[in-house]
Amino acid sequence: VSEIIAVGSGFRPDFYEVLSAKQIRLTAIHGDQDEVFPIASAEKAHGRILDLGFQGEFLTVPGVRHIATPEIGQAISKRLQAESK
Repeated sequence: VSEIIAVGSGFRPDFYEVLSAKQIRLTAIHGDQDEVFPIASAEKAHGRILDLGFQGEFLTVPGVRHIATPEIGQAISKRLQAESK
């Protein structure tokens, strides 16, 4: 595993502490209207995981709530295509 792509996640740092941070990238894809895991909380939690030594980025999808949408699918596809180059 070289990358975890998390969608709409709350990012519990204790789940990631057991992984080898130097080898795994953590990409977050999150809707800015998510009512289950508000974006500010998700960004903060993702930042705490990056503080553990992970690499990664937080991608925001405008207008998306806590549900899979074509926009979320497009964000995932774009990230996977970037990784394959």
